Amino acid sequence: MKHSLVRTIGTLVLALSLAGVAQAQQTRCEMKALEGSWAYTEGGTVSLQGTATATSAVGRYAFDRLGTFTGIQWTSTAGFAVAYDTKDGTYTVNDDCTITMTVKGYRNGVWIRDSKWQIVLADNGKDMRGISLSLKALLAGNWVDLSPVLTMTGTWVGGSFETR
Repeated sequence: MKHSLVRTIGTLVLALSLAGVAQAQQTRCEMKALEGSWAYTEGGTVSLQGTATATSAVGRYAFDRLGTFTGIQWTSTAGFAVAYDTKDGTYTVNDDCTITMTVKGYRNGVWIRDSKWQIVLADNGKDMRGISLSLKALLAGNWVDLSPVLTMTGTWVGGSFETR
């Protein structure tokens, strides 16, 4: 009886300790994982009138815990002058630290761009990597699919900021 009780307690202690290790090794992300300000760069190509055209951008996002964000961005496409835009949108965070962002871009207060991004967090949540899933722009009064091949790299820079 004594031997059986010791074995039962030993098995229980082992099971609980393994459960604790498994839980500690599992990475979980929540909405607060993105909260704050992030600086980012984007680069790649978009399709303008069937021609792959180089584009790049730099900017900042400010994420809240409620699944929304604002941002600012400077963009250069095909070597033309840099354009300033503001952004806003929504995001979701999955347990595996992948994030889906839906982004609206504005120039001079006019909605000109709509995109979707898939993001992963890296370096213990200090960095992000992303790829554009879709990008549409308002060109000559029509929404045009730009068939993006764009990637993004971002770094958490701290507290929130106000879009100016």
